[in-house]
Order: sequence, then structure tokens, then C-alpha cells
Amino acid sequence: MIRRHYLAGLHWDPVKAQVVTVIVVGAMGAAIVIAALLVVRDSVNSTNRFARAEDLSSDIAMSAAAIAQTAAETERVYYKAAVTEAATAGTFRVPTLTALDIMERLAALQSNANELHGSIASAETLALLQAATDLREAYRNLLAASDLRKAPAPEQDIAALQTVLVPRAQAIQQQSSEVHSSFHSQVHSQSSSTTRVLVFACIGLVAAVAVAAVILGLLGWAVGKKLTRAVRDVTAEKSALAITARVMERRNTQLQALYQIVTEVTETLSMKYVVQTTIREAHRLVGADLVVLRLLRGDALEVAGALQDDDTDVSGLHTIQLGEGIEGRAAKRGRLLRTERNAKDSFGEGEGFTGAQSGVVVPLIVGARVVGTLACWSRELDLFTTDDEKVLEMMASQVATAVVAADTYETTEHHSRHDPLTALPNRRQLTTDLRDRFGPELARGTPVAVAMVDVDHFKRFNDEFGHQVGDVTLQRVAEVIRSTLRETDDAYRYGGEEFVLLVENDDREAVAHLMERVREAVATTLVKGDSLQAVGPVTISIGVAFGPEDSRDPEALIKMADAALYDAKRAGRNRVCLYAADAGAAATGESAPAAA
Repeated sequence: MIRRHYLAGLHWDPVKAQVVTVIVVGAMGAAIVIAALLVVRDSVNSTNRFARAEDLSSDIAMSAAAIAQTAAETERVYYKAAVTEAATAGTFRVPTLTALDIMERLAALQSNANELHGSIASAETLALLQAATDLREAYRNLLAASDLRKAPAPEQDIAALQTVLVPRAQAIQQQSSEVHSSFHSQVHSQSSSTTRVLVFACIGLVAAVAVAAVILGLLGWAVGKKLTRAVRDVTAEKSALAITARVMERRNTQLQALYQIVTEVTETLSMKYVVQTTIREAHRLVGADLVVLRLLRGDALEVAGALQDDDTDVSGLHTIQLGEGIEGRAAKRGRLLRTERNAKDSFGEGEGFTGAQSGVVVPLIVGARVVGTLACWSRELDLFTTDDEKVLEMMASQVATAVVAADTYETTEHHSRHDPLTALPNRRQLTTDLRDRFGPELARGTPVAVAMVDVDHFKRFNDEFGHQVGDVTLQRVAEVIRSTLRETDDAYRYGGEEFVLLVENDDREAVAHLMERVREAVATTLVKGDSLQAVGPVTISIGVAFGPEDSRDPEALIKMADAALYDAKRAGRNRVCLYAADAGAAATGESAPAAA
């Protein structure tokens, strides 16, 4: 009886057994699922953390390399200045833009190192953060010391760059590269671990579903279906996250390019630099096959600059009229135009390239005035988005202001360096060219001839026919001189009725022949007065000095040429006189090319 009662006590109701089994299996399955998801979550978080650390270490390495390169370039500029302009090398200073660029890069480098150490705290990241901080502080002290130094000492500045900035930046680059390699290995390891966990989770789930299916097929099928849906949702979420990451990366690149162009073009008055920076950053912004910047001159859009991929033919680009083609219409209407396909079919003559499908054209507007256009073209259909339009419009507003400022500056600078009457470069430009161009050539021993030209009896001519006719005479003389000289020669209005000619790379005999041609050309030129009557003949006297044989000093050559000019006038005018070193004497001639 006792035994029967005991066995009866061990009796297990099949329904209860089934329920308990289902509960146990479900609990085991749930535990496996929860554990797998927790492990996957932790593994994914760890992978993302190491991936971010990998990106930061890469950014640090690139920043350090850029700092070292900029410092090395500054060093090369200094030594080049020391060789070509030894007299002014002692006043050399690191350019302000270069110093600011290095400080910005150092700040970015320190910020990335700080974020890296905050994310992955280790001895290596701490050392990297300390090195970045020390380097930034050292360079700040270097700039402060240089600014406060009473006597210029560029060699010490350059030596400091060599001993402080370049090696430390290179060391940081090496450290960050090693840390980058370590994090890359961690990312690979974490990815492998995540994969193994996912495989284990799948195996566990399959096993749980199989057991549950044997015990209770319907329940197992329902659980399996829910799990399958969950996996599918996770995969879809990962895909959506990947797409979002790519979009954010593109947006970040666009914002960086926009910041770069706003920073660069607003700090310069060079039209060439504004144009080059604009097309380069616009290409980065939207990834176009061709970027063209045009400036409005009158009623025409002239090509100021273009950037294309290697296989894009831009030989057909040239000036287009306002209102013609897509760019012309955008400029005339003063609003953005975008085309999604077959852009080539709407091109005007000289616009775009063969094979262009989509494009966006943004007018450059200052106030209510259109000053140009920025066009981006691509072979892809519907490449450009609404976001691209917004970014390009923001960029165009800054570029338009920079273009106007640069154009105004260059126009003013041109007028300040050219004579308004003859359109020749003036004495100010002559001084600059003698210092920056011909001075170094003379120092190297390059042959350079300086000729001083004076219109004979110009005061008497002016008094007899009037100042207006005198101005016309000076214009005609300037035109004849400019047209007679070679492309490599330069003519300047020195003042009054005097001109200076600079002739490069020739011997004395060839220069004498050239000056005789100039003299004869002026003498045979007919000049007419207000009543169209002939008021000539107009003749000129020319004095020539030769460098480096007469002197290597440009100012001395001017004086020698002036002395030779006075010798020509004393000898009867209308002749060429070459400076002779013996007591200021000169050889003269009247009309024969070999008169020297």
C-alpha cells in the first residue's frame, strides 16, 4: 500500500508535464534570447566605441601630418626667401594665416585626443592626449615669444619649428597610427565576437524552436515566427541606420566644405584664390563631374574657373550670353535652376560638356545684382538633391560677396599701378618690378637692359599745339613703343614725357637694334591735332644701360640710363645712346641700327 501510494505520488499528469515542459523550454528559449540580445547589444556598443576611436586616431594622424607639412612648407619658404631675398630674410615671419591654420589644427588635434581618451581610457590614449596638449602649448609659446621678440630672429623661429613642431607632430602621427592599428584590431575582434554570438543565438533559438515544435508544434511555430520577425526588424533597423549614417556623413562633409570656403574666401582679396577655392569646395560638396564658375562682364558670362574629372572634356567651355543656356537663364532670372536629366539638350553654345545629364546652377548675387554663376554638372541622372541646393545657395551668397570684394580690390590695384593716360604701368609698378622681378635676376647675373626714353622738345610741342594734343601725342608714342617691343619686354610711363623700357636676356648689339627700331617707329608715326592736321614729326631720345655689366643695382641702372639719355640730347636728340662706364661717356647713333 505504501509503495502504491508512493508511485501514485510520483504520477505525472501528461497535460501538466506538457505545460511544464513548454514553460521550461520557453523559459530556456527566453533566457537564450535575452542573453544573446544583451551580448549582441554590448558587443555592438563596444564595436561602435572602438570604431569611433579608430576614426579619431585616424583624424589625429592626418591633423599631425598636416601640421608637420605646413611647418615644413614654412621652413622651405623661409630658406627660399633667404636665398632669393637675403636682405629681407631677417624680417621673415610665419604668415598669420599659416599660424592660425596650425593653431586651428592643433586645437582640433587636442579635441580629438581628448574625446579619444574619454572614450577609450588607456595609457596610450593618455600619452597621446598629453603629447597633443604639450604640442599646442609649445606652439602657442613659440608664437608668443616670436611676437614679443624685439630683434627679428627668423633663424631661431625656423629652428624652433624644426625642433618643436615638426618632430612632435611626426611623433604624434606615429603614436596615433599605432593606436589606430590597435583599435582596428579591436574592431575586427569585436565584429568577430558579435558574429559568433549571433551564430550561437541562432543555433539556440533553432534548438528551442525545434524542441518546442516537437512538444507543441503550434506554439513553437508562433514563437519561431515572432523571432523571425524580430530578426528581420533588427536587420531592417541596421540597414536604416547605415543609410542614416551615410546621409549624416555626406551632410557633415558638406558642412565642413561650406565652413572651409566661408573661412577661406572671406579672408582674401585674390580673385584667383576665391575662384579656385570655390570650385574645389563645390566639387567636394556635391561630387559633380564638372564645376564651372562664371563672372558676369557686361551682358556675358565669362569662365573664371572650372574643375572637372580626368575624363571630362571641357575644351568647349567659353563665354555665353546672358539669358542663353541654363546658366544664362539662371543669371538673368537671378534664381537657382536644377535639371534632373538631359541637361546637355538645354545647353547654350560653350556651356557644360557632352554627356551631362543632371545639373544645378546657382546665381551669385550681391544685394539685387547678379555678379556670376556657379554651375555643377554630372553624368548621373537626378544626382543633386534639395539639400545640395540649400548648401550651394549658402555657399554662393558668401562667394558672391568675396568675388565683388576681390574684383573691386584688383580693379583699384590695377588703376593704382597703371597710368590712366597711356594705360602703361606707372612708376609705382616699375619700382615693384625692379625689386621683386628684375632685382633677383640682376643678382643672379641675368642680362637686363634699362632704357630711358624722352619725347624731344615736348614742352615746345605742348605749348604750340595745346595740352590735349600733347596728351594724344603721349598716347600714340606709348602705343608705338608697346607694339614695337617684344612680348618679353616691358614699358612704363616714368613721368611727364619720359618712359622706361626693361629688356631681358639679350646682348648689347641686339638691344641697340631694338631701341633703334623703337626710335624709328616713333619718328615715322603721324600724329594729328584737333583739326586733323599733322603736328609732327615726333622724335624721341633713348639712353640705355646694361646689367649686370654696368651695375647689378636696378636703381643705379636707371640713373645710368638717364645719364645716357642726357648724352643723347646733348648730341642732338632723336638718337640712341648707350651708357659707357668710362667717366659716364656714351656711344651714340642717329638712325643706323649699329650706331652704338
